[in-house]
Amino acid sequence: MPLRQYVDDPLPEPADFVRHAGRHLADQAPPGWATRVLAEGRGVVLVDGVDELPPGRREDARRWLRDLLTDFPDCRYVVTARPGAAGEAWLDADGFTSAEIRPLRERDVRSFVHHWHEAVRGQTADEAERALLTRYQSELTRKVLGQRHLRAIASTPLLCALLCALYRDRHTSLPRDRMEVYEAALAMLLKDRDQQRGIEGIDLSRQELVLLHQELARWLVLNGSSDAPTATAQRQVTRVLAAMHRVSERPEEVFSHLVVRGGLLQCPAVDRVSFLHRTFEEYLAAKALVEEDSFPLLIKHAHDEQWHEVVVMAAGHATPAQREELIGGLLERSGRVKKHRDRLLLVAFACLETSPRLSPRLRDEVRDRVRSILPPRTEAHVHALALVGEYALPLLSEAPPKNARQAVKAIETASAIGGPRSVPIIEDALRFDSERVFLAAQQAWWKERTPDLARAFFPVAEKRRPHYYVPVTVDQIPLHSLHMPGNSRVSVEGGHGERVDELASMSGVTFVHLRNRDGEDWHGIDLAPLREIPLLDRVEVYGSASASSIAPLTGSPIEELDLSWPDRTLDLHLTRQFASLERLVLARSLPAVPFGDVVPETGLDALAFVRTGMPDLRYLTSRPDSVHRLTVLAAPGLEGLDGLESQGGTLTHLVIRENEGDQPVSFRPLAELAKVTALRVEGPSWSRPGNPAWITRMPELRHLHLGNHAAGRPTWVIAPWIADLPHLQDLYLQYAGHIDLTALAGVEDLTVHVSATQRVTGAHLLGTGSTLVKTDLLRFLRW
Repeated sequence: MPLRQYVDDPLPEPADFVRHAGRHLADQAPPGWATRVLAEGRGVVLVDGVDELPPGRREDARRWLRDLLTDFPDCRYVVTARPGAAGEAWLDADGFTSAEIRPLRERDVRSFVHHWHEAVRGQTADEAERALLTRYQSELTRKVLGQRHLRAIASTPLLCALLCALYRDRHTSLPRDRMEVYEAALAMLLKDRDQQRGIEGIDLSRQELVLLHQELARWLVLNGSSDAPTATAQRQVTRVLAAMHRVSERPEEVFSHLVVRGGLLQCPAVDRVSFLHRTFEEYLAAKALVEEDSFPLLIKHAHDEQWHEVVVMAAGHATPAQREELIGGLLERSGRVKKHRDRLLLVAFACLETSPRLSPRLRDEVRDRVRSILPPRTEAHVHALALVGEYALPLLSEAPPKNARQAVKAIETASAIGGPRSVPIIEDALRFDSERVFLAAQQAWWKERTPDLARAFFPVAEKRRPHYYVPVTVDQIPLHSLHMPGNSRVSVEGGHGERVDELASMSGVTFVHLRNRDGEDWHGIDLAPLREIPLLDRVEVYGSASASSIAPLTGSPIEELDLSWPDRTLDLHLTRQFASLERLVLARSLPAVPFGDVVPETGLDALAFVRTGMPDLRYLTSRPDSVHRLTVLAAPGLEGLDGLESQGGTLTHLVIRENEGDQPVSFRPLAELAKVTALRVEGPSWSRPGNPAWITRMPELRHLHLGNHAAGRPTWVIAPWIADLPHLQDLYLQYAGHIDLTALAGVEDLTVHVSATQRVTGAHLLGTGSTLVKTDLLRFLRW
């Protein structure tokens, strides 16, 4: 449901969903179909563009969403907005989780360029053209990742795609900044492509096409809308055509040409017209407003998130004198309007990115004023400073963070800008020994893995979080040895055919983690170099990766072995020779040999199946009573737990974690687990009718963890059956919304554990000796 369609109209009722979102299918849908799908909990509602509603209507959208959540609590809901239009906590009270789309990392850019050219090659039959596309892919990847200004441009999917298209269209000539990218893209979409392909149409010059489009863009921005009724859009075109004496075609013909062949417009719904992407609307609206000297209007609206990019691009379109007026006006208003001061200053600072020329006096004044609100404290600060790019780094260096919260934002900003000059800022922020600060630096490393950042970050990782995931590529293993020589864990990412010979010299390592790079497979890994690591007690092969043989590990004191695609490891029976093996994880597939052939004589303390796709647990039956702790994690296609009873004589801990949407399975076999004291269940199965009764029949159950991931329900009312568990000592509850404990009124000697931020009611009704404990979320999830 694109909210831009409802700027001037009431938000839709469920009966109208198909008519608005799937207009071509509307006549085929049976009466009441959409409402039935939602009522049955089978709907996924994607709500796009809260930022495209005027600020005054966003609260209406929130109430509309809450009504949907109340009426259809079992459906899934995803809501998108630009940063600033809706804060991270905008829907927290309704059980939503907030996530942010980060800029493309180096490997993302590499993957994106590859897939773009692969898609175009798939549509090209000419062998010479296919060979040319392969060459373009290699050249463009090298240029984008090797030239700082192009790397900055390629940070979003839209601009990365435009660079790919422009490189092909302009025969390897590339723009130098994003204003030039948009200009070149407009030239390609509006005129060049049809001319180069010999496509006939109404003969309008590029300048005339730009004038027509920018008038429509101007109208959309001024009216706070991302699309317009077709009749309204055509009137804007007609009005501009009245002053174009060289255009002889009728207005309706010109308008039709713009929509059908122009390349910039689309029809998102019946009788509506919008730009292909919001960025083009902002770019052209800014051009129109600059040409009519509407700088007071730009300054007046600069604090509005919907106008941010328009103002920044206006600085790029403006003449030097106009630019001075615009940026000077932003500074003047920031001094008068205190509630918008930070946003106005950051918009002025962001204008430096698109300003090819600015007086030293005004440039210095912008810098001085922005210094007063540094270090960055909000996502809006990070976004605006990242747009400015490397020019913002000296200011960040001059304003070091004063606490951990500011340190996180400083790292996020420096990482978004990137480059060697960002590393000292990250290094300084790591002064704060905080989990969130470390995770921000970890994200920065994942994004851009440079030797400079390794020098700054790795020693901190080794000292504070030696067991956290800090991966290196195969060719970066020496960086790990150099900067984390004492770290007992090494994580390596690789691809097809790559070897890990450098690991042989890392004698102090006890844990080796191997996984594939994103977008690549790494099957058949040769583990021979690991034979030289004397203290190695844990090996993990993760993701779309597999080991060819585990024979090199037979002489190592392996306590835990995690294998993806174990069916590709043909000598898995050798695990019976691992005298110290206590924990075994099998992911993505089941072994090609029976369970009895992979379990050591002494059995296993812990066994986990991860995304194996098995229909049941009968694989366990070839070696009864050999597992003490069992985890079944995200097993698509699991139809039942048959076979679990084969471990009833030894099993003490059981974890079943399902994905939301998995088919619920019967818990009947749980009643036969006489020794299980701890049960953790997440997903739909524990609430399946009849399953609570099987849980209550577990005679030794002392510790119960329930995870409820039901989308859309604002409150989880704890069921009375939990009070019927006679020996229960600890109840762990995990939920994104509010938890009601009223059903546990009077229950004695029970400790209820929830996360530190969990909203709970009814805890005061717990009986004698019972208590509610709030704990750190990460510690809570490690139960």
